[in-house]
Amino acid sequence: AWRARYPTHPAAELVRGEIAAATGGADRGRSNHVAVLLPLSGRAAAASAQIRDGLLAGMYSATEADRPELRFYDTAELGVEGAVGEALAGGADFVIGPLLREEVMAAADLLGGRTTALALNYL
Repeated sequence: AWRARYPTHPAAELVRGEIAAATGGADRGRSNHVAVLLPLSGRAAAASAQIRDGLLAGMYSATEADRPELRFYDTAELGVEGAVGEALAGGADFVIGPLLREEVMAAADLLGGRTTALALNYL
C-alpha cells in the first residue's frame, strides 16, 4: 500500500533492491521469513507491543499470497545473541529490529551482512 501511495519515493526502489539482493535474486519485493527482534517483556515491552501490533496489522491487510511469515523473537528473554541465532537458524531472509540501542549494536556485529536488517534504533 505504501508503494502504491508513493510510487516515486526514492526509498521504494532502494529497499526493493536491497531485499532482492539479500534474498538471492528475483525482485520479489518481499521476503518469505521476516524475523522481528523485540524486547517483548521488560522496560520496553509497551513500545514493542505497538510495533508488533502494527506489523501484524500490516501483514493481515495484505493478500494471503503476499504475506510474509513473521516470527517474533523476544530479545529480553533470549538476549540478542540468542534471538539472532534462532532467526538465522530458522532461515530468516529479512530482520526487523532490534529496538534498543545496545541491542542494535550487538545485532550489527552478529548479523555481519548475512541478511538484510531494518534496525529500529541507531548505532
